[in-house]
Amino acid sequence: SVAGSNLLQVSSVATNPIYGNQNNYSISGSRPEGTAFLLDNTDISDFFNHGTGSGVTGNALGVDAIAEFQVLTNTYSAQFGGTGSAVNIASKSGTNQFHGTAYEYLRNNDLDSRGYFDVNANGQPAGPPPYRRNQFGGSLGGPLRKDKLFFFANYEGLFSSLGQTEIAYVPEPYVLKGQICSINPQTASPGSTTCPSSDLTQVVPVVPQVQAAILALYPRPAASAPDLGSYAPFPETGSLDTSERYFLGRIDYVISQRDSLFGRNVVDWVNQTNPFAGSPIPLWPDLETTRNQYATVEERHTFGPTEVNLFRVSFVHTGSYGNPTGEVPALNLFPVPAPNTVVAPGGGLSTIGADASDPFRVAQNKAQIGDDFLWSLGSHRIIAGASAARIQSILEKGQYDGGNFTFFTLSNFLVGSADLYYGDAPPATGYNPSRGFRQVDFSPYVQDDWRASPKLTLNLGLRWDFTSNPIGSGAPLEAVVNPLTSSGFTTVQHALAQNPNWANIDPRFGLAYDPFADHKTSIRAGFGIFHEQVEARTYALGFVQSAPSAFILDEPPTGGIPFPQIPNTPPDQTQGISYSGTTHAPYVMQYNVNVQREVIAHAVATLAYVGSHEVHLFTQMNENLPIPCSEATGSLPSWCPATASGPPGSAGNPFTGELTNPNFSDLEDAVPVSTSRYNSLQASLNRQFGVGFQAQASYSWSKCTDDGSSTYPLENSFGITDPFDRALDRGPCTFNRTQNFVVNALYSLPFRRNKLVSGWRLATVITASSGLPINVADGYDDSLGGGEARPNYSGAAGCHPYDIVNEPIAGPAIQYFNPACYTLEPLGTDGDVARDSIYGPGLVNVDIAVLKRTTFTEKLDSEFRAEIFNLFDRANFGLPNPNIFTGPTAGQITSLATPPRQIQLAVRLLF
Repeated sequence: SVAGSNLLQVSSVATNPIYGNQNNYSISGSRPEGTAFLLDNTDISDFFNHGTGSGVTGNALGVDAIAEFQVLTNTYSAQFGGTGSAVNIASKSGTNQFHGTAYEYLRNNDLDSRGYFDVNANGQPAGPPPYRRNQFGGSLGGPLRKDKLFFFANYEGLFSSLGQTEIAYVPEPYVLKGQICSINPQTASPGSTTCPSSDLTQVVPVVPQVQAAILALYPRPAASAPDLGSYAPFPETGSLDTSERYFLGRIDYVISQRDSLFGRNVVDWVNQTNPFAGSPIPLWPDLETTRNQYATVEERHTFGPTEVNLFRVSFVHTGSYGNPTGEVPALNLFPVPAPNTVVAPGGGLSTIGADASDPFRVAQNKAQIGDDFLWSLGSHRIIAGASAARIQSILEKGQYDGGNFTFFTLSNFLVGSADLYYGDAPPATGYNPSRGFRQVDFSPYVQDDWRASPKLTLNLGLRWDFTSNPIGSGAPLEAVVNPLTSSGFTTVQHALAQNPNWANIDPRFGLAYDPFADHKTSIRAGFGIFHEQVEARTYALGFVQSAPSAFILDEPPTGGIPFPQIPNTPPDQTQGISYSGTTHAPYVMQYNVNVQREVIAHAVATLAYVGSHEVHLFTQMNENLPIPCSEATGSLPSWCPATASGPPGSAGNPFTGELTNPNFSDLEDAVPVSTSRYNSLQASLNRQFGVGFQAQASYSWSKCTDDGSSTYPLENSFGITDPFDRALDRGPCTFNRTQNFVVNALYSLPFRRNKLVSGWRLATVITASSGLPINVADGYDDSLGGGEARPNYSGAAGCHPYDIVNEPIAGPAIQYFNPACYTLEPLGTDGDVARDSIYGPGLVNVDIAVLKRTTFTEKLDSEFRAEIFNLFDRANFGLPNPNIFTGPTAGQITSLATPPRQIQLAVRLLF
C-alpha cells in the first residue's frame, strides 16, 4: 500500500472483540458511493455500490470466514480503484488439520431498556417493544487430500424480529365532520385534550367521500391525548422482521510447487418486512429482498523466488427487490399506472400510503477477469495488472407510480385542492417499465514501491479506470437531447451523448521517511487522483421515468390541483442525468501528511493532516432554466418588479415562474458541476497488545464543504436551488461531523489460577461525535423552476439565525429549533437562509463486552460473551423535521439515532 495511506491490515481476524459477528462496515470522509469492496480481489459491489453483505439490511455476515482484511481510506495504491476508500477481504482456506467454529448470539427485549419515544396510546411511558434476535452459524475447514486438496465452509443465519414504535399524528374526531382547529400547540394549556369551540372552523359542510375514506384509515386518538390543533399523537407499533442466510464455500488445490488453484462461492439471501416503510400507519408493510452471489476461481503461479502471477475469473450477481404487501381500496385512486396513491393531508397529519419506491427491481451481473503480476527487483517491488468486466444492469423502479398528493394545509385537503403532485402519467399501451444497460469496464495499473535509500521509500503508481458508454438493451432509451430546445424525448442508443470516462487517468504518489537513527519516528505523505466511473446508479433511474410513461411534477405557484385527478401538465424528468452535459467523470484529489512516533514502548502516536478536493460531482439541477423577470416577454406576474435588476432570484430580479422550454416542466438531472473540499486534523494513540492490554484512541477535527452532497433527493439531500447562482448552495456537507472521538480497548484480566478465573477479558468502544447539519427548507417553489426553496430569517424578537429552542412541548416530541425564526420568502426569490445552516444533536455511545475464554483441550476452546450496547442508555436523538411549514411538527425530533440499551449473550466453540 502507499506509504501515505491510512491502512488497517489484520491477519487471522474472525471476530470484532466488542461486536462479535455483528459487523457493519461504515466508511466516512467521502461520498459512500466511492468505496470499493473486494472479496479475494473480486469486485462485489452492487448496483448502488453497496459492498459486503446485504443491500437491504446493511449486515456483513460471514466474519468467521475472513482470514485478513484491509481498510484503505486515503491515497492508496494504484492496485485499487474507488474515490473514497477500499475494503479488501481475503477468505479463509482449509489446512492439513480440521478446524472450525460454532456459535449463537441472542437478544431479547426482556434484557433491553425502553426507548425515549416508547409510549402507549395515552402518551404514558411503555416498555420496550418485542425484540427477538438469533444469530447463529459455524465454520469447518480441513483436508480432502493431505498437502494437496483442502476445503473450507462457513454458514451464518440471522433471524430477527425487532419491535418498533412510530409516532403517528392522527385527526381529531371533529376533522371527520369537516372542522379544523386553529389552536396553537405552543401556547395551548398543558394537557389540553380538546379544542375550544371558539377555535373550531367549519371548512366543508360534509367531507367528500374520497377524503372521508382516507381520514377513516387513521386510528382515533386516545381521550387523554393532547389536541395539537386538529391532530393528536398516536403511537403505532410494528415489527421489523428480518431473515438472512449466508454461505461461503471454498476449495484449494495445490497443483505443484509452482501452481495452486482455489475456487470460492458465496450466497447471501435476505428477506426483510418493514411495517413503516411508507407511513407511520402500518397498513402497507414493505417486503424487500436481496439475492447476492459471488463466485471466483483464481490460479497462482510462481515463476521464481521474486515473480508471482495471479489470474482469476469471477461472476457476481446482485439483486434487490421491493414490493408492497398491503393494498387499501381508499388509496386505490388510479388502478393504472399503479394502486396505492400516497397522500400527505397537511395540517400536521402523518403521510399515508405505501413506500413510494415500490415495486422495484434492481439487478446486476458482472463477468470479470483479472491478472496481477508481482515482481521483486532489487530495491523495487513492482505489481502490475489489469481487470476487465462486462456488466449487465437491469432496473425496474416504480417511483411514485400511484402518484403523490401533498397538501400544505388541512383545509386544502378537505376542499380537495392539492398543492403538489408528483407521479407517473398513465403509461402508453404495451409500456415496458424496465430498462437494461450493458457496459465494459477496463482498469490496467502499475505500482512500484521503491526503497530509494535505507531511510526513504517511494510509492509510485498509475491507473486507468475506463468504462464504456452504456448501451441500452430491451426497451428503448428515451432522453432529452437539448433541455432548452427539444420538443420531446428522443430515442437514443447510449445512456450519454459521449463517453466521459476516457480521461480517467489516476497517478498515485507516496513516501515514507525515517528521519532519525532510532527508527522510532516516521514521516509519511501521499497524493493521488481517484476517478469514479459514471455507473448505472447515476444514469439509469431517469430512463425508467422517461417516455412513454413520462413523470409529472405539478406545483403551481398559485391555485390548486383538483383532487383526486392526475394533472395534465408538460412531462417532467426527475432523477435523470444530463444526456449532453455529462462530459467528465467525477474525481477526487486526495492528499495527506502524517508523523508517527513511538512515545513509549508498544505505543505509537500519530498526528496527521488529511484533505481532499472533489471535482465534477453529480448534483441534481433543473436543466430547463427558469426565466428571470428581467428576461421575460409579455405580461409579468405580480411579484416581478416593474424594472428588474440584480442577479436572478434576488429581490430585485426574481424569477417569473416560467421555464425556458415550454415543452417540459422541470428537468431535474444529475449534472457534473459540483465540487467539495475536506480538511481535517487527525490524531491517534495506538497501544499494541502487551501485558494483557491494548487500546486505541482516535480524534478528528474536520470540515467538509460542498454545493451538493448527493446525486438524488432520495439520498436525503436536495439539488441546486438556483442554476444561475450555485454559490447559494455552498455549505457544510450533509454528512459532515466536525468532531469525532473514538476509543476502543481490550484488557485481559490477570487471573491464571484455574479454568474458572482465567481467560476473562473486558472490551469497550466509546464514541463521541458532533451533530450532522440540518437543511432548513420550506419545500419546493415552482417560481424558482421547481428547485428546493429555503426561507428567510424572520427577525422575530428573541430570534437569532442560529437559535435552538431544545425544549419539550406537549406530546412525545422534542422541539429542537424554533420555526418562528423563519418566514416564507417572496415568490420567485431565493431565501436568505443558507444550506445546512444549523447542526443537529451530537452523539455519545459506550459499548462494553465481558468475554470468558475457556480451554478444555489443546483442540477445543469455548468463549462466553456478554455484550452491552449503549451501556448508559443515553438517548441519542435523530435529526428534527427540517421543513418549517409542515404544521406544529416543524423542528421536532421524533426518532433516535441509536437504539436504547440492548444486551446480547453469546456462546462460541472453537476447535
